[in-house]
Amino acid sequence: MSDPIITFDHVVKEFKIRGRKAETARAVNDVSLSIDRGDIFGIIGYFVRKFDLNAAAIVLGLILGPIGENGLRRSLYLSDGDPTILFSTPLCWMLILLCVLGTCSPWLMARWEKHVEARSHH
Repeated sequence: MSDPIITFDHVVKEFKIRGRKAETARAVNDVSLSIDRGDIFGIIGYFVRKFDLNAAAIVLGLILGPIGENGLRRSLYLSDGDPTILFSTPLCWMLILLCVLGTCSPWLMARWEKHVEARSHH
């Protein structure tokens, strides 16, 4: 079995009780916990399902994220650290706009659906 990724040993958590001097309530007493690699993926999967996230978008982000980061690093290196290179051409602005729209699209689509639904009831 592999070594755990995260380990908590002998965790204690106490809360002060209001109105009583120097008195505490102990919520956790001497708890130890280790989280293995598979457990991490299970926790991530749980939150993906709980918040109804698109798993394909997450995988795409995990693949394309490092590629984009390398491109950003290379651009900043070539411009001697000047961030205005990211806004220097119309193509840059178009890509920034697409990123903003893609990030806001779930919210925009929910608003659009509510608007269409409200118009269909009138």
